[in-house]
Amino acid sequence: MTDMIEEKIEIPLADGTSEAFLYHAETGRRPGVLFLTDIVGIREANRGMARRLAEAGYTVLMPNLFYRTGRLPMFDFPVKFGEERTDKQALAAWGGCFESEVYAGAHHGWTVPGGPVYDEPQAERAFRKLTGLLSRRLRPEAPL
Repeated sequence: MTDMIEEKIEIPLADGTSEAFLYHAETGRRPGVLFLTDIVGIREANRGMARRLAEAGYTVLMPNLFYRTGRLPMFDFPVKFGEERTDKQALAAWGGCFESEVYAGAHHGWTVPGGPVYDEPQAERAFRKLTGLLSRRLRPEAPL
């Protein structure tokens, strides 16, 4: 298996420059995934999640969505989240392909290792669902 490379890059945009992390194999082509962070932005837990997704066979780009506000790290202190719900109505109005699922007992930020509401069993379940969805959409020829 080829080694996975993590690169910190800069993406020039019309209104500034966004820092980003790019995870890719040393050689070969892989399906691409755009990893969008939550409102706290890029932090080590997200980088670990992106690495893991890349190790599962994808090229992953994780941009600093909040580049207009500042450079990384956006927060140098732990951020705590409250409970939030999936907005199925907004997703349905969007009209694209999506799956919406409730993870019992999981609170906002529950997939982020080391976070105050991290739920490992549910996070593992979500990772399996995510890689299954990506496999069906980006690698339709691959066995599930």
